[in-house]
Amino acid sequence: MANHVYYNIDIDSTEEGLKAFEDTLVTTTKTQLNWEQKEIKIEELADIHTLAFMPDAGELDEYENQVDGYNWYCDNVGAKWCYIEEWSDTNISGYSAWSAPIFMAEHIARFIGKTDPAVSISMTYEDEYRNFIGVARITLDEDMETDVDLEETDGDEITEKMRKHFNLSEEDIEDEDFDLWEELETSDGNKYVPGEYMDDLVCEFFNNNR
Repeated sequence: MANHVYYNIDIDSTEEGLKAFEDTLVTTTKTQLNWEQKEIKIEELADIHTLAFMPDAGELDEYENQVDGYNWYCDNVGAKWCYIEEWSDTNISGYSAWSAPIFMAEHIARFIGKTDPAVSISMTYEDEYRNFIGVARITLDEDMETDVDLEETDGDEITEKMRKHFNLSEEDIEDEDFDLWEELETSDGNKYVPGEYMDDLVCEFFNNNR
């Protein structure tokens, strides 16, 4: 099973640029049963390969099970599959497989750039096991090509900062009884939960590199 990579894309553009992007966010409504077995209507964004800001994908029926679909998503999205769970004219977020959908973010920038060449996009992304954590900043150059600036860290760096903050040895954190979610005393004498401290470090990394 592929690792999920959770991403968040923020778009900074003019009102006209954002309106152009919003018009591409085509939704569909389907009916399904909820936990009470009652029918409810769910609004979903159309599949990414059908959205107007992406390159023409031709006919990709049941794309997840086809080699052509796999290749198209890798080449044009940056991951073998990708889902958008939340969307608006200024932000989209969701999850993808194995890698962040940076190519998709570049296509968004180029599409909006037809209306607003000064568009800028910031994407944060995080592998579910923190194999990598990153920020991509995307702008357009004079030729309307994307400039992508990447900053990345990984779980080992986050863990090492946590270890030092709590005065722990490498043996301490490798011990099978070590609990990331048990409150401990920090190097400054306060008490905090190591797992929460690591989450804070990731947020700090995102905020410092957007």
